[in-house]
Amino acid sequence: MLALEGILAYRHRFGTVTIITKNPALAARPEYLILLKGLMYVPPNHPLKAKWAAVGQPPVQVEVSMAFLA
Repeated sequence: MLALEGILAYRHRFGTVTIITKNPALAARPEYLILLKGLMYVPPNHPLKAKWAAVGQPPVQVEVSMAFLA
């Protein structure tokens, strides 16, 4: 959670944020949802904003990895 808070503080310096997890329930917790919602906001002057809009790519992605499950 600390890393996401750091990214949010400097959102203008980051491209797409991809969170890889084996526990998607963690990303659905209220405190994480607030952070993810904040990360979805892209400042108007962000260099990738137009590109993301053109291709329909979200600025934040949560991916579930099965590779770590035993």
